[in-house]
Amino acid sequence: MSIPTSVLHLSRKRRTLLGATWLSPSLVIFCVFMLSHSAFGNASVDLDKTKTNRAANFDTGPSASMPLALPDVAPTRFRLMPTRFVLAQQAVAGYERSGVSLVGFNGAGFTPAGESDDLGLYYVIPKVVKYLHLSVDKSIDLFILALIAFPLLVGIAGLYLLVRHQSYRLWGILGLCGVAAISARYGDVYVVQSGIVVALVPWILCLARGGPQYPFLNLFAFVTGVGCSVANILRFQAGTPVMVFAVIILLFHVKPKLSRKISLILALSVGALMPQFYLHGVLRNRDRFVLTMERNYVPAVPYHPTWHNVYTGLGFLNNEYGLKNTDEFAIEKVRTIDPDALYPSSAYERVVRSEVFHTIKMHPGFVLYSLMTKIGLLLLIGAICSGPGLIAAARFPKPWPIECAFWSAMVIASLNGVLVEPRATYLLGFVALCVLYGIVSLDWKNESKAGQAGAKYETVSLSLEGTPSGREQELPCI
Repeated sequence: MSIPTSVLHLSRKRRTLLGATWLSPSLVIFCVFMLSHSAFGNASVDLDKTKTNRAANFDTGPSASMPLALPDVAPTRFRLMPTRFVLAQQAVAGYERSGVSLVGFNGAGFTPAGESDDLGLYYVIPKVVKYLHLSVDKSIDLFILALIAFPLLVGIAGLYLLVRHQSYRLWGILGLCGVAAISARYGDVYVVQSGIVVALVPWILCLARGGPQYPFLNLFAFVTGVGCSVANILRFQAGTPVMVFAVIILLFHVKPKLSRKISLILALSVGALMPQFYLHGVLRNRDRFVLTMERNYVPAVPYHPTWHNVYTGLGFLNNEYGLKNTDEFAIEKVRTIDPDALYPSSAYERVVRSEVFHTIKMHPGFVLYSLMTKIGLLLLIGAICSGPGLIAAARFPKPWPIECAFWSAMVIASLNGVLVEPRATYLLGFVALCVLYGIVSLDWKNESKAGQAGAKYETVSLSLEGTPSGREQELPCI
């Protein structure tokens, strides 16, 4: 027997209004929590300083992009570490003089651009300056704006198709806009962490639900791999949580047979490897050029110094062991052990890695207490960002591949906060995943309760018509 649509519509409307009532204050608390300076620690730079404290125009004659000194605040509209701004200027100056990507010029000679930092910024900005004829600061602003706005538009489109109920669509869009606002607040290359999550996760869930043809899924898997790999180049491991999310969904949630699932994973892997192969080619050309110009050049570590950050993270809490959460402390410690292990060489990473394990061995209780403190803060942040969606997920669990994909991605996205420091700049990807998890959970709860209401109505109707109880049928939950 058919169910009157007015009955289901009325029940859905009441549940949606109730969900919106709980979701509204949750989003407000989330935005206030994240926008506060004291939520995770201060940002890298202070943009509240007056313009008189900003760096002057770095016009030195032959090249306006070669810096004279480190400014107190980067002269960009979006936040950017002053060191990163100077390195970007050096990358532009080196590209102007050499025509080789990722070659910097510091006024005295050629150097590897963005040494010990994420390399994507120093590859893109010189090309933006050259082809768009913009200054370095405006090029950086345009680049960061694109990293915020484009993923937001793509993510909103995916969320609109993913979420079935109109009210939850609205709140989902507001949630993504809140994530974009927080990303803009902290700026720098950290925005990549939330951008890749916002852009791809809604589409992964939407397309995995069914509908698109198999060749289109292959193409989407390839594009996802490329996007995650590029995100990793722009910001260390920013795309890895989304890669893990995509692998779990493609393997265990999509409907095609096993051979086609393997094909999707291959497409994802090929897409992820292509930018990495290209980057290694660029690095080889850079090292070859710098070596011809500087005979004493020693190639730097071509990735973020992982163990350096882990060691500084051991000093997150005040302690009596002399551990400090500063780069200078780690560099000085390595210098006392091996003066020839210069930051950020491979030898430096080996020394600081051994020092990490030595500290864990000598002070296991303190290290464990520090880790538990960080994890506690992350659990609080996740609960705030997920809002009532966390309760909905407990009462109406989603299919296990979706739950596993979300939680695995959130764990990986939180590793910087656990191993280094739970600062907002390190956790933008984690926050974006928690917000999406809350929205998806609320929508799933709405669909599940609608299915249960329909099943109860059908059972009552059949009983009133005299249908034997043994033949009563229930509609499955969506």
